[in-house]
Amino acid sequence: MANQTDRQKALKRGGGVRVSPLEFGAANECYQREPSHDLTPDRLFERRWALTVLDRVLTQLEGHYRQADKLALFTAIKPLLTQDASEKSTGADIALRLGMTPDAVKSAAYRLRVLYRQTLRAQIAETVATEDEIDEEIRHLLAVLSDK
Repeated sequence: MANQTDRQKALKRGGGVRVSPLEFGAANECYQREPSHDLTPDRLFERRWALTVLDRVLTQLEGHYRQADKLALFTAIKPLLTQDASEKSTGADIALRLGMTPDAVKSAAYRLRVLYRQTLRAQIAETVATEDEIDEEIRHLLAVLSDK
């Protein structure tokens, strides 16, 4: 009777379930392929902060262009903000895709850069106490992003 009672209690606690061994090999291989970095937690936090600020600026710009019903233009010229000069699509390529002249694309890209700069300054202005600190904070943001 005692053995039968033990078996019934064991079944209540998962006694009839087949046990599968944990396989740590695949998990360890996954972590070994992860990129490593030498960033301290402070530097990592600052880098994430900088990327978040830039992402918020791009989101605001996208909203601005969406509201003006020019989202296709924004999508086409946005890479001109972040790519090196050697990687940029030519104004002629973008103009051809959008049915614009190359000069119109060049002007639109210039206006986007100006608006980007203004939006970035406004975003930074929300995080500092005085207007004098904006340029210093932008320099710090750029320094954080240039550190790898």
